[in-house]
This record gives sequence, structure tokens and C-alpha cells, in this order.
Amino acid sequence: PIALTTESSQGCRTWDGVIHRTQGLLVLELEHAPARNPDSVSTFYRQARSSLTQLQKTARLQELFEVCAHEVKGITGFDRVMIYRFHDDGHGEVIAEACEKQLEPFLGLHYPASDIPQQARLLYEKNWLRLIPDASYEPCPIIPLHNPLSDTPLDLSFSVLRSVSPLHCEYLKNMG
Repeated sequence: PIALTTESSQGCRTWDGVIHRTQGLLVLELEHAPARNPDSVSTFYRQARSSLTQLQKTARLQELFEVCAHEVKGITGFDRVMIYRFHDDGHGEVIAEACEKQLEPFLGLHYPASDIPQQARLLYEKNWLRLIPDASYEPCPIIPLHNPLSDTPLDLSFSVLRSVSPLHCEYLKNMG
């Protein structure tokens, strides 16, 4: 993770960023950073250290999944965090979840293989995390859209800020 500040005629802006390698390139992902409390770094450190302690105390794999969902929810502030398992026949199952009390729980629900397109399944096998803080978000452009070395579409498999399919966002909205 990196932090970057830019200046323009409109003033200073702070950005959070991540850099990763793909197709012989360094890819820089940036998003506008929220205003931070000066204590946020030390607060995050304490949360992360506490979460790691909780994870280390687990004795069973299922307990690890459950603690992980709760700890990620606590750190991110998301309304819902789910951990899926893909079964050999292609269907998916929510095996751990942490969600706000007013939300209908999805723990234990099974999803048919047809709900998760093969392309998305392959992406989840490469990149286990998919963060969607707001299913109503507006995607922003990729610059440049193509790999400048090969003029082929940029591989975003390992991108943190990678958008999800509009159909997936619609699916999430339909689920509430």
C-alpha cells in the first residue's frame, strides 16, 4: 500500500494506492483517500494485531473461517463479510459470515454453479478477495485500457480495485 498527495489548482488531494506486477508492467491502482484521523494508523495497527491474535487462537478450520469473517468485518466496517467454498460440482456455499443484525443472514446458503460464471470462478481462484464496498458504485476508467507493450487488454486478475460485472452488482442489489 502507498499514499500519494497531488496538488492542482483545485487544491491537494490524497490518494491510497496499490502497486502490482502483471504482463511485464507495474500497475498502479489509485483511489481518493478519505480524511484520516491522525490516530488511524495506530488504531489500524491495534486492530490488525488483535485480529491476528484471534486467528492464531483458532483450533479448527471452520472456526478460522468464522473468526476471519468477523475480524475482516470489524476492520473494514462492511455490513457483510462472507466466505465461500466452491464444491467439486461447481456450486458455491457460504461457509462463514459476519453481518449486521438487520440483514438477512446468508450463512449456509448454496448457490448453483450457474450463478457464478466460469470466468468469475477462475478469477476467484487466482485472487481470493473481492471487495465491494458499494454495489451501486460507478466504475471509473482504466488508463491506459490496453497494455502499452502488447496492445492487448490489461490483465486485472490481481487488481484490488477491479470492478465486478454489472450483472453481479445487479445480483447483489436483488439480494438486498
